[in-house]
Amino acid sequence: MDFFVRHWAPYPRRFPSDLPVLNMGDIREKDHWVNRVFSTCNFSFILRGRGEFRRRGKTWKIEAPCVLTQWPGERPMYGPGIGPGTPPLRETWDEVYLIYDARSVPALRRRGFVAGGRPVWRIENLAGVLAQVEELRALAARAAGDPAPEAVVDRVDRICERMILESLAPTAARFERPESQGRLRDGHPALLKIEAELRRNPEREFDFDALAAAHGMSPSSLRRGWAALFRVPPGRYHLDLRMQKARRLLVEGEARIGEVAVSVGFDDVLYFSRRFRLATGLSPSDYRKRFLLKPASPEARD
Repeated sequence: MDFFVRHWAPYPRRFPSDLPVLNMGDIREKDHWVNRVFSTCNFSFILRGRGEFRRRGKTWKIEAPCVLTQWPGERPMYGPGIGPGTPPLRETWDEVYLIYDARSVPALRRRGFVAGGRPVWRIENLAGVLAQVEELRALAARAAGDPAPEAVVDRVDRICERMILESLAPTAARFERPESQGRLRDGHPALLKIEAELRRNPEREFDFDALAAAHGMSPSSLRRGWAALFRVPPGRYHLDLRMQKARRLLVEGEARIGEVAVSVGFDDVLYFSRRFRLATGLSPSDYRKRFLLKPASPEARD
């Protein structure tokens, strides 16, 4: 099992929210069950794996991607597989959790994040949640080596809130046919691995038929499952990741537009500019002028 925890409570907020996060944790291949009374408000994002969640005599089957919640004074029992003491227990899951003080209940309730009869829910917008997780991991890594981690804590609060929102925001998933949901469950771990590969290397060209074969899927199964999970075809999703990276590079750095194009996998800067305008409604240079975070050097202003 691989994990890290970040404790955010001690750091002052320059732009305080009414939802300051206390702790966050990132656990890969969690292999144990939790059975204790909580004094905090917790949101556990299960991104891979399956298991059970038990509370007040009821049991919920857990299938990623989903969110588990734990509330002050409750004693849930949950974890991967079918429970402790039932050998062999070989199931694991990947989990990112957020912890809030019990005093945050009114703010959570106002946002619609609290529902007593709904301790578990399926993540509606997985792509949105994964984008927030990636940013949260980057900020946590930055804070680990920063002598002033309070510089990022306000962003952490907002990202954590956005993660919960994205998990609940309604999408077309509510109208899926049962047979499409079955296909999604069957191929879900492989799809998440492919998505992670795309997100790590959006500038690369990908052969989706070859990716499907490498993960034990047919091309048609990959496309059906991908559309059910992420709402868009895999090629469009890959292009969106490229455009996300391009927007960051244009606003956060000083690279020329041609260099940005190459950095996100486009050898032809004119084609990149056309695709960028279609995605954002602005040319790369206009986007940079509108959203630039700091003055660019003269050499960077294409």
